[in-house]
Amino acid sequence: TIELNETSFSNPALIFGTSVGELVQQLYKQARWQKLIRFISNSSIQQFGEENIIRSFQRSDFGYTLKLKSMSIIGDGCYLLNYQTTIFGTPGVLRMKVVIENDTAKIILKQINPTIQFDDSNDRTENPYFGC
Repeated sequence: TIELNETSFSNPALIFGTSVGELVQQLYKQARWQKLIRFISNSSIQQFGEENIIRSFQRSDFGYTLKLKSMSIIGDGCYLLNYQTTIFGTPGVLRMKVVIENDTAKIILKQINPTIQFDDSNDRTENPYFGC
């Protein structure tokens, strides 16, 4: 007999050897929009709409270097992933809020216009960094 093992995506820092943010970035680079939307939170989809989120990703530049540096639990089933970025040779930080929905880690979006914004932690700067 064949034994089946179910896989849980409840750890946002380890999905197929990568993190949910890096996985979404790879789907972005491959223009696999329907797969990408599966890793966006239900609350974000309800707030912005699936097609609007996809169009915003298509307008965004999300192809820069991204590397997970830390993860912290911020609530029941919610995490904050902190990524180191390199954009045009300049290091930076990108924060993504992630929620566990049905054993899958999904990204919570803060804003989609003009481009995807994952978090508002940099809103106080003169030129806010929108994440993409």
